[in-house]
Amino acid sequence: MATSQVSSQEETLRALLDQINAQVALLNELRLSVTPVETEPCSDPVAYHRQLCCLTATYQYLTNSQPYLPIGDFVLPDLLAVRSTSQVIRETQVAINDYELSLQEVKRRLEEEQADNEDAKLIQAEIKLRISSLEQEIKINNKKSPHDLERENFLELQRKKNRYDNETTDLMLAFNSFIEQHLAPMLAVEELGGPIVGQIIDIHDEILQGEFNSQGKAKKVKLQENKRQRRISQIWSSQPPNEEKYDEKCAAATEMKSLIKELLNKMPDESINFPDAYIKLHRESAAARFLVRSKIAQFHPRDANRLRLIDFGNEIDD
Repeated sequence: MATSQVSSQEETLRALLDQINAQVALLNELRLSVTPVETEPCSDPVAYHRQLCCLTATYQYLTNSQPYLPIGDFVLPDLLAVRSTSQVIRETQVAINDYELSLQEVKRRLEEEQADNEDAKLIQAEIKLRISSLEQEIKINNKKSPHDLERENFLELQRKKNRYDNETTDLMLAFNSFIEQHLAPMLAVEELGGPIVGQIIDIHDEILQGEFNSQGKAKKVKLQENKRQRRISQIWSSQPPNEEKYDEKCAAATEMKSLIKELLNKMPDESINFPDAYIKLHRESAAARFLVRSKIAQFHPRDANRLRLIDFGNEIDD
């Protein structure tokens, strides 16, 4: 099939070349046998009329004559049609790809606009509800005396205060529970020479009863109870009178809660520039280092024995 198509193309090409050569030869013969055609209009009216008649006759002859076309079995028309069709297909594919990209962009923008429209409707509904509530409240308040309004405002403030106090109590209970159950064992391990807080999550009592080597790994040897209590007293402090069980975890929890309480109590006394916001540390404890690493507190720039809570409204001191 391919060989036959190539042969037809070659035959078509030869026929076209022969026709071109024949036309060129005929044109050369005409140029030699006739007087050259004048390209400018003649000034003589009779000669000018002959020129027009000659041009008219030539145009009519060429118009009525059939143009040369290859014979029916030539494949040139088919090749031209295939080339034109292929070009149209390629252009159509490019147009389809461009249209798909444009369609995706339009769909994305439509989704964004629809989402913005839904948000605007929700905001509008909330604003209308708030306006209606305020108008209703104004109508009710206009019917009340100043004394009644003052009393209601006082009761509302009292209810808010009670709610805030209850929420604060719940937060403190949760905070203390987190310290005692999760944070205190890790603080105790760091104080005893083990990894810093966060590197070991699951800590058993057996780990706290032993010691750690210089690489921060726990030793299998357990300390005797009297040596263990003496170590607790050296690192933290003596056992408080109201504590029945005072081990490493309890000591670390007590120190952390005491440190947090002292920092919070210092907050109301600080001025705009925080000159008195620092507390004095009797030692650089694991609890203090943890607060600094967590960006909750910071040491004094020139005194590592002074610590304060970070003012989250300002930048951290260098």
